[in-house]
Amino acid sequence: MSPLSAGSPLPLLMGLAALLAAGGCTTAVDDDDADDDAADDDLADDDAADDDAADDDAADDDTTPEFAENGWPVSTAPEGLEGTGYQVGDIVPDFTREDQNGNDTSMYQFYGYTLLLEFSAMWCGPCNQMADDSEEFFEELSAELPFYIVTVLVDDYQYNTPDVDDLQTWVEEYDLTYPVLTEGAGFTTISDHAEVVALPTVLVVDPEMKVRERYEGVPDEDDLADLIRSIDSEY
Repeated sequence: MSPLSAGSPLPLLMGLAALLAAGGCTTAVDDDDADDDAADDDLADDDAADDDAADDDAADDDTTPEFAENGWPVSTAPEGLEGTGYQVGDIVPDFTREDQNGNDTSMYQFYGYTLLLEFSAMWCGPCNQMADDSEEFFEELSAELPFYIVTVLVDDYQYNTPDVDDLQTWVEEYDLTYPVLTEGAGFTTISDHAEVVALPTVLVVDPEMKVRERYEGVPDEDDLADLIRSIDSEY
């Protein structure tokens, strides 16, 4: 009888083998597809993680300060921070005075900035000299680091307490873009509390409101800039 006769089991066995072989190939392809899908999912997860990291970096790099309604930067000083005085090593007390825009401005809203706290008068020649140079100094340093100047104007040209009009005159004369405050009257004058005996008097205040240096007279700008940068490097 011929091996390929109708009754032979060989064709059936060969067909079964072919079916099994085809099934095996199909399974392998499915496994490869599953692996590819898993790899795609991993890549998607990695991309999502990279996006999250980028968002975190963007948040960390966002150093844009918040501003108060008075137009100046605002931050929150630690609860319980109390001023002790205006001499080197003291913590400057908080105070609030009217600025050139007629708004109340507080010392502690500049917490976190290195500050120059200046006491000047409109009749004072050296004060005018310092004001003439201070805007350029302010712009240079504030572009590098968190820095502000706060001027307390002690007297107008007639030795009276300055009003908002006087503050605006001073600001416009020297194109100032930082706060200039009136010091108040009577027994609440800041200069009395600060024991100001010469004008100008300039205090260098660190970001934690500690007085690092005090000058009577116009300080050297290069020395002042070096000191401010040195303080900033500590934070």
